[in-house]
Amino acid sequence: HKLNLKQQKLQKSLREELRIKEANMLLKQWLMSLDLYLNNREAYIYDSLVDQGEAIIFLNKQFKEKKRLEVLNEKINAGLTLCSAAHQAGKRKLNEIEWLQIISKSDKLTEDLYQALNLYSTDLIIRINMEKEKIYSRQITLKRTLYICPTTFIIFTFLIIKWSNQTIVDPIKLLRKLASKEEILTENFPYKNPIELKSLADTLKQYVHDLEKAKELAWSKTKQLESINIRISSIMETAADAIICSNDKGEIFTMNA
Repeated sequence: HKLNLKQQKLQKSLREELRIKEANMLLKQWLMSLDLYLNNREAYIYDSLVDQGEAIIFLNKQFKEKKRLEVLNEKINAGLTLCSAAHQAGKRKLNEIEWLQIISKSDKLTEDLYQALNLYSTDLIIRINMEKEKIYSRQITLKRTLYICPTTFIIFTFLIIKWSNQTIVDPIKLLRKLASKEEILTENFPYKNPIELKSLADTLKQYVHDLEKAKELAWSKTKQLESINIRISSIMETAADAIICSNDKGEIFTMNA
């Protein structure tokens, strides 16, 4: 966005530079017309001189720093006013001495007539060069940013993958391996971070421990039932017609032989 604003500012300055060149051309043409008029002293040349002067004044008012060109506009107006004396209605024709006075005053007015435009043009060129340097610097920075950002992203992604392998994938693989061997012990699981994996390891360890207890209890119950069945089978073989009542532990509390 900033780069776009700087480029827009540069375009405005370049348009201003073109306007200065146009003003210089018009001013040069106006001076030629002024010389032609002072030599020929014809009314139609004066009318053209007025039109050209008004065009220059209008153009000068379009500049961004138009106040700097007010001196130029004043000199053009003064020159037109000076020449208009020869064309006032009802006034006698000027003699040669009066024309020489007009020419002398005109020469003084037109001294350094280009000065205001030249100073403005010089400052504008300096400003344009500075704006170009800023834009170039900004473009270099943008190119570096466009290069650095993907590179940084790739490095960051690689580090994230490496970190996830070390802190998540590898511990989970070890947990699965230990769980398959029923060897989930603290000394067998060296990972302390992240805390969620350590908590998962402790939970799996407790599950395995509970499963071992359940397995031992089931094995004990199975053995106990086998012993009761053997005892009852032995009694039934001894007294086939007997009526036997026993509890869940296989203890006989009533028997009718």
